[in-house]
Amino acid sequence: MGALLDLDGVARGHPLAEKELRALREDAERYRWLRGDGPLHDERWSRWNLQRWDGRCWHSLERTALDAAVDAARAAKGGE
Repeated sequence: MGALLDLDGVARGHPLAEKELRALREDAERYRWLRGDGPLHDERWSRWNLQRWDGRCWHSLERTALDAAVDAARAAKGGE
């Protein structure tokens, strides 16, 4: 990965861009929490078990499996 873009600097002074950046970060944090990233992984899995139905049985979704399921569902709907 190349150098990171200073999104805060780019959005600074542009209220709509600042609001959008905050919303994107909140969504990313929610997804990371669902995915089980970070120190609260054990707490999250003791309360939530994300699963998907493949037509025959249920599969638990952890990290990369969750990423793949989300990407496949978005692709099936035209990349929403």
